[in-house]
Parts: sequence; C-alpha cells; structure tokens
Amino acid sequence: MQKKMAALIGVLILPFATPVFAGKNHVLIREARNGNLAGVQLLVSEGADVNAYTSDGITPIDAAAMSGYLGVVKYLVEHNANLEPDKPFDNTPLAFAASYGHLDIVRYLLQNGADPTYKNNLNQSAGDVICRDAAFKSFCPKDKIIQVIKRVQDKIMEARAKAEKDRLQAIKRVQDKIMEAKAKAEKDRARIQAEENRYRNNEIVWAPDSDWKTLFPSLDEVSLSPDVLSPNKPTWDNFSFGVTQSLKNLRTQSAGVMPKPPQKPPTLTQGKFESRASFNQRVIDAADNYKNQVSQYNQEVRAYNQRVKKYRISKIARGKLFEGVFLAVFKSPVISHVEYNPDTQIFSLKVISDSPYAQGFNQDFSLTTPIPNDRAQEFEKNLKQADPFILFKKNNSSIHIVKAVFIVKNKNYPATPGNGNNQVQLASIDLGSQNSINLVKPMTPPTINQQYAQGKAGYHSSVDHPSFPRNLVRPNDFAVIIGVQDYQSQNIPEAQFARRDAKAVKRYIERLGVPNKHIKLLLDADATKGRIEGYIKSWLPKNVSPDSRVYFYYSGHGSPDENSDSAYLLPWDGEAEFLGNTALSLKSVYSDLGELTSKHVLVALDSCFSGVGPRSTFRRGSRPLVNRVRGLNHVPKNITLLAAAKSNQTAQSDEDEGHGLFSYYFLKGLDNKNWNSNQLCKYLKPEVKKAAALENATQDPVCLGQDFKF
Repeated sequence: MQKKMAALIGVLILPFATPVFAGKNHVLIREARNGNLAGVQLLVSEGADVNAYTSDGITPIDAAAMSGYLGVVKYLVEHNANLEPDKPFDNTPLAFAASYGHLDIVRYLLQNGADPTYKNNLNQSAGDVICRDAAFKSFCPKDKIIQVIKRVQDKIMEARAKAEKDRLQAIKRVQDKIMEAKAKAEKDRARIQAEENRYRNNEIVWAPDSDWKTLFPSLDEVSLSPDVLSPNKPTWDNFSFGVTQSLKNLRTQSAGVMPKPPQKPPTLTQGKFESRASFNQRVIDAADNYKNQVSQYNQEVRAYNQRVKKYRISKIARGKLFEGVFLAVFKSPVISHVEYNPDTQIFSLKVISDSPYAQGFNQDFSLTTPIPNDRAQEFEKNLKQADPFILFKKNNSSIHIVKAVFIVKNKNYPATPGNGNNQVQLASIDLGSQNSINLVKPMTPPTINQQYAQGKAGYHSSVDHPSFPRNLVRPNDFAVIIGVQDYQSQNIPEAQFARRDAKAVKRYIERLGVPNKHIKLLLDADATKGRIEGYIKSWLPKNVSPDSRVYFYYSGHGSPDENSDSAYLLPWDGEAEFLGNTALSLKSVYSDLGELTSKHVLVALDSCFSGVGPRSTFRRGSRPLVNRVRGLNHVPKNITLLAAAKSNQTAQSDEDEGHGLFSYYFLKGLDNKNWNSNQLCKYLKPEVKKAAALENATQDPVCLGQDFKF
C-alpha cells in the first residue's frame, strides 16, 4: 500500500521536472520512477545514461529510491549509478530513500557504500530527513531506519577517527625522527667544533685506547718507521721527529718533490784532428741542449713554486697533526702507582705510557676530591682500574699538562699534576719551521763559450732618445711613468720591452719641459699596487694645480676579468687569478685621475685587455679572448686617452726596435714634433696599423677625449 501511494505521489511530482536530455534518458527516468525494471534494462542496454538528471537534479536512481523500487535501485547500482552527488545538485539516493521511508533501499544503499554522513547545502544528512516526505508517516519505519543509519555512521566515524589517529601518529613518528636527526647533527657539529677549537689551541687529549689513525688518518706510516720513532730515542725526541717527518710528508703531498737542476755541462775542447767549424757546431749543439734542459727545469720550478705559494697548513690541520703524532708516540696512559694519605684523605698516583716510544715518561697527579677513610680501600681498587684523561697544550715549542680527570665508576675525579700546580711544563722541543716551504729560484743558463755568451746584441732604436732640444721648464707639470716587464709571480710572462718603453718615455717627458723631480718612474719591483695607488691617490692630488698638465703612462700587462668584463692594469705584485684584490682597476685609475684639479690629463697605455698577446695576460684555465671590455673607452672630461689597441685586439711589439709597437710610434711622433694629441693620433694610428699588418696582426690604437698639448 505504501509503495503504491509513493508511486502515485511520484506521478504527481515528477511531471513538473523538465528533463535535461530528451529521448531515451527522459524515458529512463520515467521508467525508473514507475518501477518498470524491464523497461529500465532495455533503455540502459540501448545506451541511455544511468546518471542522467532532470533540471531539478533527479537521476534514475533518485526516482527509483523515492518510489521505493528496490529491484530498479539494485540494477542501477550494478550498472554504475552514482551514489554521490556529482551533479549540480547535492541530494543523494540515500537521502531520498530515507526521506520517503523505504527501509529496504536504505539498507541496500548503505551496504553498497552510500555515505550516511554526507550533508547537503542545508547541512542535512540522510539521518536528518527520515520519513519527512513519507505518504503515511504513521506507517514509516523511522526507528529502524535510524538504527540502520546510526550503525553505519558509527563504523564510519570510528574508521575515520582511527585513520586520523594513525595519520597523527605517522606525522609524530616523522617529526620525532627529524628532531632526532637534528639533535644528532647538532651533537656532531658541537663535537666537531670542540675538536676544531682544541686543534686551533694546540690542545691534545690523551686517553686510553686513543686511535691516532682515526684522529689523523692522513699521517703516513713512515711516521712510525724505526728511523723516526725508536725505543732508543728520548720520548720528546720521538715526538719532535714524528712531527717534523709528518710535516715534511704533508708538504711533499702539497707541493711535490723539489725539482732537481740539470748537471753542469762539461768543458768542451777542440780535438786535435777536429776542424774549427765542427768544434763550433758541437759547442752550439751542447749549448742548445743545455739551454733546453734549463728551460724544462725552470718550467718545473715555476709549477713547484706555484704549489708552494698555495700551501698553507691551517691551525686546525697543524693541531690535528700534533695530536696524531702525540698519540702515535704515547699510545695509551696507564696508572702505575697509587698512594693514599689518610690525614689529608687525598689520593696521589703516577701515570706512565704503554708505548715503547715513550718509556721515559711518567707524571704524578693528585686528586682534588678528598675520599673519606672508610671508603678509601674500596676506592683504591676502583682507582687502579680508572680511565685517565689528560689534557696537554703545545705553546710555541713547549708541551704543558693543563689538567687531568680520572673516571672511576662513571664519575669524574679532577686531578692536578705534579706538586699541585695547575700547569707543569714537561719538555721543550724543536719542531723547526711548521708552516713554510722555501721557494726555488729558476736557473740562468751559464755560458759555454764566448759565442754563446754574447747572444743577441743589445737593442738600439732611433727613438730611445729625443732629437729635439729641451723645451722651457713647466714647473706645474707632473708625470707618473710605469714600466713592468718582469713580474713577481712566476705564472705571469714577461711584458716584452716594457722597461725600455718607460725609460724612453721619461726622457721625452723631461725634454718636453716637465721637471725631473716631478717625474716618478716606477720600474718592475718598484711598480707595486700600493706605490702606484699612492702616487695616483696621494702624491698627484697634493701637487697638481688647475693649470698643470699631468702625464700617466703605463707599459706592461693589461688583463680582462671574465666575470665582470672589467679591465685591469697588472702591477709588479699582481696576480691574474685575483685581479680584484691585486690589480689596478682601469675604471678606478680613470676616476682618480679625473678627480684631479688639472684640466689636462694624458693617459697613455701600451697594454691590451684581450687576454692574449705580449701585453695582456689572463688567469690560467680561462678562455683567452673576450670580445668586450667595459670601461676602456669611458674617460672623464679632463682625460685624453691614447691606448695601444681596441679591447679585443692584441698589442704587438717591434723586435727590431726593442719597443712596444704603440710606444715606438708614440715616441717617434713626439720626436717629429707632433705635440698635440690630435696630430699625434693622426700620425701613429695608420703607422701602427700598417706595422701590425706586416706581422699578420690587427692593432688599432684608441684616441679619445679633448686635444692635449704636450
């Protein structure tokens, strides 16, 4: 009776709902509402959508659940009808079945996964609408539906609570592991930091079963060889010899073996039946052979010296080495004798080494903690089995005991060494030089005969000395002239003829009227970064006036920085690998000269910044050519710039004249009385370009700024 009434109500309600899809889907919803299982089966087999819905969101399974047709509901569930509201509406078949009071459908839907906890947009679940729309509420089995839904809800809530508990426990386990790992990492960090602090302070911990190889595994076995450590040597000699040998091993690992120079060639004598020509050829061959040997040796020396410069044994490494050798010599401490003073209640004891290399070592200690007489006998037994921990400290060449602790049954008992003093000096040892290796000087090939000794004749050029008469002295003019040919670093090649260039330029500047005492000539070792900056930043600003003419000339290596594309001038003590710290930034040079009160500053640079060529250098391992260097062509208003070449070109040398190509024509132009920069540039630019082309090179001098009158 109830199902018939529900079907009647469904007939009255559903016609007002307009189906979204026409045709089979519309008919399927209608047949499901009417309980026509055969019709539903036929329509589904012909492709009708089991999840189609009306404009009010009623699906076939919703219609069957409202009408109370369990068979239709089962069929639709078996054919993948949705039990969740994935349509634009949020009612479920379970809610419809509960609302219309169909217990059997409610039970079936719950058994097949319907969620009784789901709530619609009115915050209502299936349990909130039980029997609400039943045709005859007095016949609706509300209590039974409530029981069925509640049982499932309880199981679902219990499962969710368990899942949440498991999730929180899993999170806590992960968090605990993370905290444990962090605590371990912090403990390890603190331990490492404590060890490093101990090594920095040259402190040594001597304890039982100390494993020197664990503390310093890089110590070579040679440190324990009989010629280094021996039972027949005094204890501290063993320690001193062990440290010395270990430092030597460490240096050898870092710098390698010192190169051996070639043997001196024998004196050559002309044979009785040997022609002069044959003897001369033999001399030449011997000279060339020995020269090649020396050249190879000098290459090895430069590589060795470079490794030596990089070698620095840190305080940590040195402290670790001291401790490693100490433990290799002393092994483990042993308590050899124990005495007790019943009046003072103080124990005294003697500690020796169990090492064959430290047989002469013994040290007295006194516990600082009094032990009552009634406990003394038992304590003495335990004290003889105690673990000593003794802290030594190396101060310069002396070894001291700082403090000691004896662990008796996991309790620490501090002790003072000797007669109660906090520190007792044990020995003074000679460890030699701990942190340096001597550099090796390259060889100069000795002469074999006069012909070989003469070599090439000295360079002479028509521009070495000016031919024009001296101009009137200009007392307000100043000049800084720099020529760096040989560099401090063995890795930087010679800047050919830079010294000759600078000396010749000084002669010309002086002949042009600049007083000799107003000219600063810095050659090679005098041209350090500090001295050059001192003259630019201090000497010139203190002496230059607005009507001064200032000359800044530099001949030597230029260098580009591949990271910033900046240009640098390399002083005598510069390093191509550390330009920012050791070289002169061209931008900074321009800026300092641009800030002078003088309105006329000439900057002449016989160097290049491409990374290749005789007047440019670059750090090892880098690409040797850059296409663009910033700052070369950006000069302040008061500066006139004459530069040897563009930033991506190389500055050439003239082997016949013994000068840089730019400097040669710069001087030759001045000698021809081209005494303003515009005239001088018109002369030297084509001459330099033409001379470079003869050597199959490209070099275009750069001329920028106002016209400068020499």
